[in-house]
Amino acid sequence: MFILAQPDALGVRTSTHLDLIRGMAALAVVIGHIRGLFFFDFRELAAPSILTRMVYAITGLGHEAVMIFFVLSGYFVGGSVWSLLPKWSWKRYLVNRVTRLYLVLIPALLLTAIVDHVSYRNPAGPAYFDRPIAHFNEQPLSDHRTAGTFL
Repeated sequence: MFILAQPDALGVRTSTHLDLIRGMAALAVVIGHIRGLFFFDFRELAAPSILTRMVYAITGLGHEAVMIFFVLSGYFVGGSVWSLLPKWSWKRYLVNRVTRLYLVLIPALLLTAIVDHVSYRNPAGPAYFDRPIAHFNEQPLSDHRTAGTFL
């Protein structure tokens, strides 16, 4: 027999610290992507200094940071579901999740589409969009400028 007990609510300080860790994990992922886009792969460096090794080690924690981010996000989402368990409903849960996600996603997609469009029309745009970028993509970005990719 299982007994469902309500977990203790997180204190403001604990919740803030976990949010800080989650934010730092997201930042680590972004930094790792930036490093991959603008810097050589570590294996291509001839004689990396100890400082270069440290920077590459720190900025190479993207996979681990993704795991931390998703575990903490799952904890927060699961905790919110658990706290509403007696009166929880799929309908309310899905409306809340879709609203929360798409409220950010749709403006981000529109802003990205606008910036891409303006950038491509820039005189230097085709040099960036119409050829592959080393260590980033094997196909030109312009191959993916379709409505299907956007959706």
